[in-house]
Amino acid sequence: MKTKLPYKIISRLRSNAPTRETGGWGRRHEPCSGGESEAVGYKSVCIFVQNGLADHVELFKEIAKGIFKIQQNVGMKYPLLVFGFGNTDHLQHENKYFEFGFVNDSYKYKKVADTIARISGDTPATPAIIPQLFPKTDMRSFYHGKTKIDKDDLLVIIGREDEVFLNESLQGKIRGKLKKQILSVEIGEDEVAFKTKERVFEYKSIIRK
Repeated sequence: MKTKLPYKIISRLRSNAPTRETGGWGRRHEPCSGGESEAVGYKSVCIFVQNGLADHVELFKEIAKGIFKIQQNVGMKYPLLVFGFGNTDHLQHENKYFEFGFVNDSYKYKKVADTIARISGDTPATPAIIPQLFPKTDMRSFYHGKTKIDKDDLLVIIGREDEVFLNESLQGKIRGKLKKQILSVEIGEDEVAFKTKERVFEYKSIIRK
């Protein structure tokens, strides 16, 4: 099973990333004063992983490597957060995040992969429903000051083919520019499919047990 993130996907997500300029974030191809180079990358990276995929560590390593390639020119510190989902009405997480940027972070891909595997766990959930885009919290220190998904974030959704859904309450939340900034990783029996803008989301209601 091939698990390496294709370069065309990395290139596409990099081209969709915002450009950071003095005083804020702009879009790509905007001129910079003084001929300075532009810093390109996402403000945050949020990874959503389906429950029961703990044995896919090698895939998670390749995903982490790909993220670092996408973010290699970000030019600022950014948080990377990992959330689990299955059949709960909340995202599963560890109340902490990785802080990357400014230095070469690529050697840390194993730590990211291990965290994804740990949060995913060994207990499968089918169907698996993403209940929310960001956990409810009043403590900004948990997530680098984040309290919601930003329009300049990169979202990575990892799950088995045909098993991942969004909560019905999220209809209309993923649209426009944000939809182009989602990497969907679908694990099939024989191969892994990496999708971006062509990903079509389906919705289900969460049944509380």
